[in-house]
Amino acid sequence: MAQTFTFELVSPERVLLSVEAEQVELPGVDGDMTVMAGHAPVVSTLRPGTIVARAAGNKTAIFVQGGVADIRGSAVVVLAEKAFATDDVDVRQVERGCRKGRRGPPPSGHRDRPDEGHFDGSPKGLTL
Repeated sequence: MAQTFTFELVSPERVLLSVEAEQVELPGVDGDMTVMAGHAPVVSTLRPGTIVARAAGNKTAIFVQGGVADIRGSAVVVLAEKAFATDDVDVRQVERGCRKGRRGPPPSGHRDRPDEGHFDGSPKGLTL
């Protein structure tokens, strides 16, 4: 049996995942990394992408829009700016965001949300 370590993924809204993991794949800003038990201590900034945690033969994928990973030999804690399980993705909502992003930003003086229409349609690593 593979060695395990504590993995916690925390977003501003809630703890998304807390498991004893065998392996966690992280989208670091300097490149993807795989963490296993006994990994050297590291603090890394995360880019938008998918975190994959493997525990007891199960695989869990969670999309993050960035954050920080605190990696220690016996624990990994990810503080995500925004995160959601890839199973929770609403494909129609992503497609609408892609269409809005292709149309470009709203005209000057537009009264809707200022960030509306700026979704580029490419959350790196997100698989549907």
